Amino acid sequence: MAMSTNPNSATDQDEPSVAFDDIETEIKEKLHFTQHAALRHITYRVDGGTAVLYGRVPSYYLKQLAQVKVTCVAGIERVDNRIEVAVS
Repeated sequence: MAMSTNPNSATDQDEPSVAFDDIETEIKEKLHFTQHAALRHITYRVDGGTAVLYGRVPSYYLKQLAQVKVTCVAGIERVDNRIEVAVS
């Protein structure tokens, strides 16, 4: 499931660019410093403005929550959510 956060694909040249390291750090903070332990085990890859999420969580709610948290990161325009839901 992919979700675009920017309806306008054109970029504004007046906007400051967000450093790759800043994006990585913010994603890590959003996922790892949460009350949901399952999100701390999510891995990710950033390719341009796209974040690809990997891992396994116990519910669809947590899958969606991970996506929403990463969508809020400055510099991320799209989230490719490849997280699996482990139904027990």
